[in-house]
Amino acid sequence: MEAAIELAKEAIAVDPLDMLPYLFLGDITREMRNYSEAAELYQRAQAITPTKAEPLLGLGHVRRDLGDVDTAIQFYQKATRIDPQNSDLGDAYRRQGRLTGAITELQKAISVNDKVSWYHLFLARAYRDARMTENAIEEYRVCLAMESPCTRARGELEDLLTMQ
Repeated sequence: MEAAIELAKEAIAVDPLDMLPYLFLGDITREMRNYSEAAELYQRAQAITPTKAEPLLGLGHVRRDLGDVDTAIQFYQKATRIDPQNSDLGDAYRRQGRLTGAITELQKAISVNDKVSWYHLFLARAYRDARMTENAIEEYRVCLAMESPCTRARGELEDLLTMQ
């Protein structure tokens, strides 16, 4: 991890206007639970490229990790206006119990790119939570067809089938 951090810092030194090393460092520091530093790095990336969704998603992840889902949703909404192909807003809505909004946002993300397995996993969870069991089963199966070793989807589908 330390080597990756050093490489990213070197990349910033070479080109301080490239947002990718800032995002990379933000992700690493967020994983290390250094949320204030991660937020600063995502803010730098956003200042460099205000028309990209990725820094906003990073800022949303920091707020979500800190338990501030309302602010996370604001960042996810801004990111979704820039790039509708992301599942974070829908998943945040689901976590808040806003299932109709979750389903709508996840369906939008899938309509833009239906090849991302976790979009289907998140939609399956939203359907499951909304007690739309048949839809949930179908989405779990789509996810598993795309990524068969997805143990989370397999376990959640088995639990759902057991409860029927």
